[in-house]
Amino acid sequence: MRRFLSVSALFALLLGAAACTPEGMGDPCEPESCPPLLDEFGLPIPGQCDWQSEEVYLEHFSLQCRTRVCMVFRPDENWEPYCTRRCGPGAAIKGCGEKYKCLEVVTGATGGAGCYCVHQAQLNLTPGQPDVDRLEACK
Repeated sequence: MRRFLSVSALFALLLGAAACTPEGMGDPCEPESCPPLLDEFGLPIPGQCDWQSEEVYLEHFSLQCRTRVCMVFRPDENWEPYCTRRCGPGAAIKGCGEKYKCLEVVTGATGGAGCYCVHQAQLNLTPGQPDVDRLEACK
């Protein structure tokens, strides 16, 4: 009986570990606030967001994310919120893992400026495209 319990506990631990990515990278999240979608009278529609094309939204200190950063990355008509983290120069962890690329998503002198892990399926990695230059900026 004891052996069965230890094997069951090991299986449950492995199953739980397989369901999560390291450090919560890519876990789903829902931003606490967003740009409101307006109706025909210019009034906000409750619960509806108006993410703009090529817009990046970073919510630092997100309690939903083990990484503490929830990102909305919308390179086209499909937007996707997920947990991310800083990467590249000056970051504690340089790489992003197997399905993510380190991309400069915020430029300038703001506190959130820098490189973050972005799901590679959302990027255009064709030579000469802006995403390629933004990847180079994070090496």
